[in-house]
Amino acid sequence: MKKTIIDLTKIDTKNGVAATYADGIMFLTNEKTNRGNAFTKKAPFAVPIKIVMRIKLSEPRFDIFLANGSISFHGNELHIKDIKNKHVRVFENVGDLPLNEFFDLEWILEADFMAVCVNGETWVCDTHTAYMDELKRNPGYYFLSDISISCFKDAPIEVQSIVYYENSKQRIEDILPKYFGGEMMETVMNFIAFLQQHKMKLKWGVENGWQALYAKSTIVWVKLGVDKWSITVCLPTINDYQDFILSEGWQDFIWNKLKLRYCWECNPNRSCLGGRSGTLLGKSFERVCAVTFPLRKYYKYGHGVNLVYTNPDDAAIERIKKLLQLEQKARDN
Repeated sequence: MKKTIIDLTKIDTKNGVAATYADGIMFLTNEKTNRGNAFTKKAPFAVPIKIVMRIKLSEPRFDIFLANGSISFHGNELHIKDIKNKHVRVFENVGDLPLNEFFDLEWILEADFMAVCVNGETWVCDTHTAYMDELKRNPGYYFLSDISISCFKDAPIEVQSIVYYENSKQRIEDILPKYFGGEMMETVMNFIAFLQQHKMKLKWGVENGWQALYAKSTIVWVKLGVDKWSITVCLPTINDYQDFILSEGWQDFIWNKLKLRYCWECNPNRSCLGGRSGTLLGKSFERVCAVTFPLRKYYKYGHGVNLVYTNPDDAAIERIKKLLQLEQKARDN
């Protein structure tokens, strides 16, 4: 898992919380509202996750928030809200939090258990939660979230460190067997190998999705799903090699998989209102969003002709490979 140490001086606050710093320690106070928060910047998270804090409390009330979930101490009760569906479970008589001294608090989220530990001792361990069910359905489950902690009125907190470990930027080769095996997995692995051999290395980009850049712009996405996978090919310079496509008779192969974005008048003040007319391999398209047929100066932002192929067969994959090589050559020029 990747380890991230939070820079306490860059934590934001809201709802009346004030933060000061001395000797590497963050002091949180709240003299205005019943409960305020200090929070980190948003980042991607994927299970397994472990959040570790070294803190000092003045009262036995404390919350940590992540995504839709939280752990909340109320005296010797611990309320745990699931990060997926917000379902709350209450655990009674878990123990008394140390007061006026630093202690270590851990919130651990694994694929088959969730635990809360204080000073290395497990106070709660749960083996059935909604996020675990989601992982079984969707092994690539991930989310964007900040880590937030509460500070109650007239109950100052000292924070010595916040560290988290998570696994969001997974390699596609490692997560692929969680989705499927057999011939489909072999097909995907062979395509990944082709990309690597031709300087298109996949890197994690979004949930269940990995992208490869070429000439500083996206050239291909590979996305995984339950019993399916897809390739999105990004061809902003397709006009440079359209003669080859026409000579091979691949027009329908392109047109049928074109991901069109029609103008939805997203902003009435934009100069592109009404969309743009475009021609692709001799076929005209009207009122298309400007990013589908962009000016060449916008290619570097990843706009342009995008083709989406779901569960492509061997013949389609060979054509996709050829299109990617043609696109690379055009970008090089």
